[in-house]
Amino acid sequence: MARSEAPRLAPPSDPCAHSRARVLPDAPAIGGVIKERAEDFFVEEIPLGEPRGTGEYLHICLEKIGMSTTETVDLLSSHFGVARGDISYAGMKDKQAVTRQTLSVHGAMLDPRKAESIRDERVRVMWSDRHDEPLRRGKLAGNRFAIKVRGVEATAALAAHKALSEIERRGVPNRFGVQRFGARRNNHEVGRRLLVGDYEGAIEHIVSPYEGGEHLADHKARELFALGDLAGALKAMPRQSRAERRVIEGLVDGASPEEAIDWIDETQRRFWMSSVQSAVFNHVLEARVREQTFDTVIEGDIALRHTRDRSGREPVGVDAGLLADPSLEGRLRTFELSASGPMWGPGMARASGEVDMTETRALSALGLTLADLERYDAIYGDDLIRGSRRELRVPVTEATVEGGVDEHGSYVLCAFALPSGAFATVVMDEIMLPAGDTS
Repeated sequence: MARSEAPRLAPPSDPCAHSRARVLPDAPAIGGVIKERAEDFFVEEIPLGEPRGTGEYLHICLEKIGMSTTETVDLLSSHFGVARGDISYAGMKDKQAVTRQTLSVHGAMLDPRKAESIRDERVRVMWSDRHDEPLRRGKLAGNRFAIKVRGVEATAALAAHKALSEIERRGVPNRFGVQRFGARRNNHEVGRRLLVGDYEGAIEHIVSPYEGGEHLADHKARELFALGDLAGALKAMPRQSRAERRVIEGLVDGASPEEAIDWIDETQRRFWMSSVQSAVFNHVLEARVREQTFDTVIEGDIALRHTRDRSGREPVGVDAGLLADPSLEGRLRTFELSASGPMWGPGMARASGEVDMTETRALSALGLTLADLERYDAIYGDDLIRGSRRELRVPVTEATVEGGVDEHGSYVLCAFALPSGAFATVVMDEIMLPAGDTS
C-alpha cells in the first residue's frame, strides 16, 4: 500500500567536507562565484598524441557549450548510427562550461566528412580524423582551463595571482572535486552499499528523495518512488537520469534489488565504486594539507614519479635512506616525485608504519574494511576495485591571472593547465574560499 507522505533520507556525509584546509591558510581569499554562465568556464583537452590518418576509429574534436559528455555520446550515437558502446573518450567534461573534447567512434566504414554534418546548436566540429586506436579513459596529458570568477572586483586579481603563483610552486592538493560525488554528494554512499551487498540500501540512495533536495528537477519522481508509486516515478523521472530510470524499470519488471542494480550501465556502477575510493583518498589528503606535508614525503609514504602519460609510475617506498638523499629536495621541487594516497583495493601498494595505519583508519571511517573490497573483487573481478595509488599533489602550469570588466560586470580570469584526473574546482577553491569554507 502506498504511503501518504514520502520519507526522505538525511543528507549523506559530504566527502568534500574534510577539504577545509588550504595550502595558504593565512592568505586572503577573493570570494566570488564561478559557473554563473557556461561561457565563464572554458576547458580544453591536452592530447597525448595526434590521429594517424588511418584506422577503424574516427576521432572527432568538438567544442560544446552546456552539453555533458553523456549527451555528446548520445548525439554521436544517433548521428553515426552506432551503439553508445562504440564511442569512447579520455575523460568526462563539465556540462555547465564551454569544452573542447575529443571522442572516438568505432566504425571501419565511417567517412570522416560525415562529422561535418553534425547539427546541434550546442556543438561545433573542430576537426575529425582516423586513428587505429580508440580513446581510452585517462589517456590524456591534461586539460587547460580559463575560468572567470564573478562577484568580485577586478582588483582582486592581485590576490588571486599571489595565491596561484604559490600553488604553482608547491602544487595543488590532488583532491577529488564535488563533481565526483554527484549533485546529492552521495555517490560514495551508493558505492559503499554495493560493496557490502546492501542492494536495497543502494537503491534508496539512488532513487529516494533527500532532505533539502526539493529544488532538483527529479524531486517529484523521487517522492513518488518513496511513496511506492513505481510507475508514476518512472514516468516523472527526467530522461537524462539514466541510472534512476534503469533501476526503477528493473523493479517495475519484477527484479529483485540485486537484479535491478544489474540493469544499470556498468560505467555508472564503476563510477560509484570509484567515488568510494575517492572519498577515502580525500579524507587522507585533508590531514596532510592541515599538517602542510602534502608537498613533501614522510617515512612510510609511497611516492610516485610524475609522468606525462601516467606510465612508469612504479611506487617508491620512502625510508630513512631516501629521506637522507641530498637530491630529494630537488626531486620534490621539480615534481619528479610526490607522496601518494590510497585508492583502496586488494591490489594497492600499501604504505608502512603510521602512514599505513592512517590510511586504514580512513577506510574504516567510511564503514569499510579491506575484506569488503576483497570479497567484491573475488565476485566481480573488477579491475577498478583492485586499487591503486594517487599523487597527493599535482603540478599547476601555464598559470596566468587578469582582472577585467565585460557586459556582465567585473571578473577575475584565472587560466592554468592541470594533468589528467585533476580538478580545476580544487584550484579555484584555494583562491576563492577561506579556510573552513566548503561552499
